[in-house]
Formats: sequence, C-alpha cells, structure tokens
Amino acid sequence: MSSATEWLLADSDERLVDLSDRLLLLPTQQAGRRLREALATAMAKRGGGLFPPRVATPAVMLAGDEADDSIAEALACQWHWVSVLQGEALGRYSSLFPRLPSVVDFNWCRQMARSLHELRGTL
Repeated sequence: MSSATEWLLADSDERLVDLSDRLLLLPTQQAGRRLREALATAMAKRGGGLFPPRVATPAVMLAGDEADDSIAEALACQWHWVSVLQGEALGRYSSLFPRLPSVVDFNWCRQMARSLHELRGTL
C-alpha cells in the first residue's frame, strides 16, 4: 500500500492534492478503503489534505450507468481512437488538428480520444 501511496503522491509536493479525476481499479472494496486511508495519512503527515481518487472494483467496467452506453463500450471506443491517433501522421489532417502539440504522446492521444468520443455522443 505504501508504494501505491507514494506513486500517487509523487508528482505533487503541494499541501492540497487533487486526485478526484482518477479512477483506480482495485481488487476489493476493502483495498479501496485502505488506500484512501493511507493517502489521507500521508497527506496529514505533510500537513495537507487531498481530494481522493474514485475507487472501484473491475466489475464497474461491465456495468452501465443511466445512459445506454456502458463504461466498457466507452472505454473500447476511446481505446480505438488512441490506436488510430498513435498510428496516423496527424499533420496530414491540419483542418482537424490545426495546432498539434510539439510531442504527440499517449496522454495527448488519450485526451483527444475522450474528446472525440464525447463528440460522437453529441452528434
């Protein structure tokens, strides 16, 4: 548990850490409670606080929400977009991507995949 806590808090030396945009898949709900407790303890030692990550068991990937689209379908769609974005010479599509970042890395592809998936839902 300590290595997971250290890894999650490694990028920040701030007194307030926001991990609320993360979803951690853990084997049991108890593991989630223990991780949140370890994160809170580590931040208390720093004299700070945190917005904890969302935690769930892998079963959440198969369950849908109120919408018809299940989480697994959304994840699969985004994964395919990431594959396409990583495999293409995006400079050829300047009207679609007018300002590409200097480095097109996995994180950029993942964020763009999420945007494209949301656009698909809007259309």
